[in-house]
Amino acid sequence: MKSLLYILVFTLLANVAYADSKIDFNTQIRPILSNNCFNCHGPDAKARKGGSKKTGHLRLDNGEGAFNGEFIVPGKPEKSLLIEVVSLDADDDDIMPPSDRGEKLSKKDISLLKEWIRQGAQYDKHWSYAKIKKIVPPKVKKSSWIKNDIDHFILARLHKENLKPTEEADRYTMIRRLSLDLTGLPPTLAEAENFVKDKSSGAYENLVDRLLKKPAFGERWASVWLDLARYADSQGYTGDNFRNIWAYRDWVIKAINNNMPFDQFSIEQIAGDMLASPSQSQLIATAFNRNTLTNTEGGTIDEEFRVLAVKDRVNTVMQVWMGTTATCSQCHDHRYDPISQQDFYKLYSIFNNTADSDRGNDSPRMDVLDLEKQKQLHILEKEMVALQPTLTSGEKDWIVNFKAPSVKKSVALFESKLISKKNTSVNVKVSLQGSRKLFLVVGDAGDGISNDWANWLNPIVTGPKGKLDLTKHKWKKATAGHGKVRVNKSAGNKPISLQGKKRLGIGTHAKSVIEFDIPKGYTDFQATAALDDNSTSGSMVFKVFNKDPAMTPLQEVAAILKLPVAKRNSQQKQRVTNYYRQHVSPEYKTLNARIQNKKKEVRLTSVPIMEEIKSRVTNLHVRGSYLALGKEIKPGVPEEIFPFIDKYPKNRLGLAKWLMDENNPMTSRVVANRYWEKLFGIGIVSTSEEFGSQGELPSHPKLLDWMANYLRHNQWDTKKLIKLIVTSATYRQSSKVTGSVERDPNNRLLARGPRVRLTAEMVRDQGLFVSGLLSTKMYGPPVRPEQPKSGLTAAFGSSTDWKTSEGEDRYRRALYTTWRRVMPYPSMAAFDSPSRETCNVRRITTNTPLQALVTLNDPVYWEFSQAFAKRMIDAKKSQEDRLSYGFRLCLTRPAKLEEMNTLKNQFKLIESYLVKNPQKAKEIGNSYKSADLSEIEFATWVLIANSLINLDETIMKR
Repeated sequence: MKSLLYILVFTLLANVAYADSKIDFNTQIRPILSNNCFNCHGPDAKARKGGSKKTGHLRLDNGEGAFNGEFIVPGKPEKSLLIEVVSLDADDDDIMPPSDRGEKLSKKDISLLKEWIRQGAQYDKHWSYAKIKKIVPPKVKKSSWIKNDIDHFILARLHKENLKPTEEADRYTMIRRLSLDLTGLPPTLAEAENFVKDKSSGAYENLVDRLLKKPAFGERWASVWLDLARYADSQGYTGDNFRNIWAYRDWVIKAINNNMPFDQFSIEQIAGDMLASPSQSQLIATAFNRNTLTNTEGGTIDEEFRVLAVKDRVNTVMQVWMGTTATCSQCHDHRYDPISQQDFYKLYSIFNNTADSDRGNDSPRMDVLDLEKQKQLHILEKEMVALQPTLTSGEKDWIVNFKAPSVKKSVALFESKLISKKNTSVNVKVSLQGSRKLFLVVGDAGDGISNDWANWLNPIVTGPKGKLDLTKHKWKKATAGHGKVRVNKSAGNKPISLQGKKRLGIGTHAKSVIEFDIPKGYTDFQATAALDDNSTSGSMVFKVFNKDPAMTPLQEVAAILKLPVAKRNSQQKQRVTNYYRQHVSPEYKTLNARIQNKKKEVRLTSVPIMEEIKSRVTNLHVRGSYLALGKEIKPGVPEEIFPFIDKYPKNRLGLAKWLMDENNPMTSRVVANRYWEKLFGIGIVSTSEEFGSQGELPSHPKLLDWMANYLRHNQWDTKKLIKLIVTSATYRQSSKVTGSVERDPNNRLLARGPRVRLTAEMVRDQGLFVSGLLSTKMYGPPVRPEQPKSGLTAAFGSSTDWKTSEGEDRYRRALYTTWRRVMPYPSMAAFDSPSRETCNVRRITTNTPLQALVTLNDPVYWEFSQAFAKRMIDAKKSQEDRLSYGFRLCLTRPAKLEEMNTLKNQFKLIESYLVKNPQKAKEIGNSYKSADLSEIEFATWVLIANSLINLDETIMKR
């Protein structure tokens, strides 16, 4: 419906603004098409609309589909239907996008589309899928500001935008910024002073090196990775039961501190169990993909939740290494990116062959051993082997000179054979003298145990004035290993029921003994034993003893030694040997005790791991339902993003190597961007979780590719990349707001240094640090610091409250806090820590009143304030020195004069208020108050400490 008028107008006004510049498809055209057209005219074939019977439904995400007809005619925008339909009036029924799908395109967007078509309508591969080319840093005018190659890219862009970089931050700011970024903790005051006074040319680089070597480095950056790995100490879902998986968290910390190359770090986590002769460490690494949720609720279908876990592994791997959200491809082809539903199930097929299957015990699991203590155990075991000749020689001497002890057998008060159901009960009088114990021994006629008869016998005791006729009662089977005793009212005592304890294996024969403790006041009994109504016939022996019928170990040995040597079987000979070693030989006893203790030390914990099994058949899930199976799908990858390499096997190991292949365009870009994001607060690609069509374009695409190359060409050395970034002049800039803020409020051009709120973990750890309570203990089971009581219970699970850890465990770094998915640690949740039910690539920083309420009132931060107050009081004598000291502990830098005056005035105001309201001082608490301080004075310092902890600058990195 092209009108002559439209053609004439377009010809006269043919986008003069872009006539002299080359239109870039990825940065200028793709965002327009992706945001407005791909939903109906993109990769998802089933969702496509428009087109014709001849051309098929219209596809605009690639040239082949767009040029199939008259919709886009390269070089001729006036003949391209695309331009006509986007230029129609907003109320026209034929306008694109339709009014119910989006707003009319802006004049600028329409002009760009016209000029792009005029220039030939050239399509390019999405920037993140394009091969990474060698990038040379741009040339800029010689500048003393530049520290390394990163600065060339930043300065060139600033010059283009007519902006200038900000001066370098002062040294107090820099050491605090660096310490927080690299270790998650502020510097000590001594470290700060040493750095400020160090005037050597390499002072800054040396500081970076020292921080990179600190054990705290691994703890800080492990926290970043654990978000990606969706690590938690609970299984999730309604029950949210606790699970033992902390060995994986420790593995991450150690791997980062050891600077494990990122390619190895990745391969071991995805497929460590598939490496040749995998080590314990490599198997622990595979717990990365066992962090999936497990549903232990009764009545659920294990296969349903196993399938969900496998799908989560596909989604997580694509997000962590490819920066791509693949979730929607579970049900249909991706609407915006070249990931079909078949592509998703190709990846699913790779992960579909593991042994885990939503079992409550998280199997398969592996015991984690302390390898150093295991080496010590092997040494002790070798000593034991060397000791064998001495043991054997001593044993022979002992046997020859052995004098058998006298064996006094217990005499049965009663013995009866139960032959059939007709004879279902036996009675015997019992008179207890001295010992308050009663022993009932049950065995078959051959002196053993027949079937489960012992569990069917219910001994009953009645007083002398009457007995309970059990033949008229149906008694349920006793629980395995127990019997029952009932004592009726007798001699003024109330009727009672007693539970017996069962022991197996008496003397050299297998019998069942049920032992009862009879209360005082009951001395004369009539014991009755009966079979329940469900019992079967058999030949049983029931014996009643008023003394323990069991032989001592020595009596058993004596009985064996009375037999001629030729008649002793192998078990009897071993019994004599074992007795000698355990009870006679001092050498063996000492060494064996050390071995047994060492064995207890060797096993640390257990951890769920990945384990490959025989291949399952994978079918496409129609609309994502595991019950609606489509055609069979073989293992593979999204070929349009990056083709699979034939030399790699099509399993998890092959997938891991494909991800880390030097030609994979995504992984190194994604990883480099992630480190940049954690240091600057925002990535070069701000949507670090989405590098596809719906993600933001990179602010500095050439810098990103240059860093991606740097990472790969330096053997995936992440510490080296971090050092490169933090030693750049770009990173060292002051974060003071300059004239660039109006033009660049989010600091995308980097004309100033980073200024961001600390993470939830850092906020807590800094409170521990300034208060002096911080424990530097590393590794081990998760801890439970104090938290407010909620009185709630997880559905089908236990209470969400917990018993606070004791000792230094309650003051350990936030990284070690028990991470429960249904009810995360509340004070960290307030500061945007995720639940980790799914992979979390980027934490969205919020600012809410709740955060201030946490640091002002949470019992943990109130304790921090009390300990911090004591630390200030103990360290200095004068009020001014205490205030200055506390200020520096929080902010590293010295306080300015006006800041000190503000603190002094605040101290006076608080003190005068508490003098008038002494009860308020008592309410503040005095757990850390020394005896020589008044309640009012201590409370004043607590409130000062609380104010310092709550300063905006305290919880910011600037």
